[in-house]
Amino acid sequence: MEEIEKSMNISREKLAMYESSTRKINISENNNSNLQDENIRKFNQSRYVSLFRQDFDMMNLEKWSELICQKSPKRRCYHCSFVYKDYLYIFAGMDINEGKMNDLFKVNLNKNADDFLKWQEVTINNSNPSELSYLQGSLDTESGKFYCFGGENIYQRYPNELNILDLERKTWTKKTFDESKIPGMTGHSLQYHSETHSLIIFGGFTKGVYLNQIYIYDISGNTWSVVKPDENNNKDFPCGRMLHASIILNDYLYIFAGKTGDGIYLNDMWRFNLFSQVWEKIKIIGEVPKGRSGHTMTCFENNLYIFGGKVGDLQERNEFWKFDVDKNCFILIHDTMLEQHSDSQNDISINKDLSIKKVKSKIKKL
Repeated sequence: MEEIEKSMNISREKLAMYESSTRKINISENNNSNLQDENIRKFNQSRYVSLFRQDFDMMNLEKWSELICQKSPKRRCYHCSFVYKDYLYIFAGMDINEGKMNDLFKVNLNKNADDFLKWQEVTINNSNPSELSYLQGSLDTESGKFYCFGGENIYQRYPNELNILDLERKTWTKKTFDESKIPGMTGHSLQYHSETHSLIIFGGFTKGVYLNQIYIYDISGNTWSVVKPDENNNKDFPCGRMLHASIILNDYLYIFAGKTGDGIYLNDMWRFNLFSQVWEKIKIIGEVPKGRSGHTMTCFENNLYIFGGKVGDLQERNEFWKFDVDKNCFILIHDTMLEQHSDSQNDISINKDLSIKKVKSKIKKL
């Protein structure tokens, strides 16, 4: 709690700095333009970016704390991120004004480090891949290699390229494959499976088709294999989708939700046995989150955690759900929209009480 309070105090201080700097800039509009430019330059140099951290301690499960970082990378979306040796890395992505990017940044998350929360652009010893967004990536922590595949390039095309970053040597390697092996795609998911030293790709969109097959890349053998739905034996398998979320836990690939070609937002949960290569639809007990796309899913202590996503075409959410793998049930940890609804109901109740008091007061005067 002390860390959260300190972080909140820091946030208030930075907000005060922001408001103060903004006031100074506005006042300077009536002064000479050189002074105004200098104030704006100083303000831009003091920009801060916020990272948010959820405390998984059960006592603080609903408490977010804000981490203040200096000298942030450019704003972006549809990028990749991963953690390696205390550093959070982000790669590529896009901004509506800047376009697509191919830069690589890192920030130290170790509180005891001298460079704690200081962003650094990573210098590559050869050359970066082309600018990409909507790509998907996964890290092999043992070898220190990050693998990313697909996405959309500056020509709005989906390259079937596998880009491999060696974090120790700081070099990129690119592998391009024939379309017959694996098509270029976007909106897919990619996970690294350590037991088989392979990459697992599911779903995505390519050439007007929403995919529902599994592509497996054997890293050692440099070969692709595909697991298609077994329609002849009427076995269960997920429908084609994109912008879903996936994670590997206990040799199972879990997938949740996503969007279909018919514009339907799904809320189904499936798992794929990476050894028997059989799909299983999970029968969820109790409440199920609404269908969504563009969310994230990660695992911690044998549970899955799902955050955000888009529910419908215009409703981005900040719901935070826990999925208990053993009990096959969802638990809602946090939902700001429910809080706002509760607050609005309280406001309505208060307004009604005030109106009644006003009416009674007028009656007394009469």
